Amino acid sequence: MSKKQIWFFDDDIMNAPSTTNSKIHFIKVNSTGNRGRTGHHEPTSQYFSRKINCGRFVPDYTPVPVSGITEKNIMELTKAILKQNVAAVVFDWDKTLLTRSMWFPQLLIKNTSNVSEYKKDLALNYSSLKGIENCSDKEVAHYFFHNPNDGETKKDVVKRPNAIAAILHHLQNKKIPIYILTNNLGAMNTPGYNNRPVFTDMLTQIGVNFPQKNIIYNTL
Repeated sequence: MSKKQIWFFDDDIMNAPSTTNSKIHFIKVNSTGNRGRTGHHEPTSQYFSRKINCGRFVPDYTPVPVSGITEKNIMELTKAILKQNVAAVVFDWDKTLLTRSMWFPQLLIKNTSNVSEYKKDLALNYSSLKGIENCSDKEVAHYFFHNPNDGETKKDVVKRPNAIAAILHHLQNKKIPIYILTNNLGAMNTPGYNNRPVFTDMLTQIGVNFPQKNIIYNTL
């Protein structure tokens, strides 16, 4: 049996541990678009373009590489779990578990408690996302988790969110610790600042219960 390792998924190679650290198995996932603000220069499917714009505007969409862990990554992790080679799993949040960045436009003004509040903040601050406040909370979560290349039907849109939920459930059932380690400022947990309920609510919307204490803001 191989030695158990901590599996660490991140879209930024700069976050990789030292190559001499044999306790961590680092997986660099694909990352596209500009780093930072949600809704800017990140591919969005026509399904959500229609949703957000109430069907009035559907931009041309050409399939492109999309950020985030893939079906192949999930299969490799599943095989490692079967071989009992996984001690714990650490996921980055933006462009790793999600396929885009989750920006907090009201970060320094107020705390945001859930997806319902968060979508209103997005609509208020980004013209490209005006209308997202009319989507259900679950649809907003799917917006952040889905892979536009999967297709344009409701069934297509839930494919990646369901796959993410399935691997998280599998890890939980196997009692393998799961952590989210992120540079996203929304994950800060300091006096007066706590937007982590939005992270957990995003996961709740795809059917996963996740403890806030396992969401860690990377201060390095």
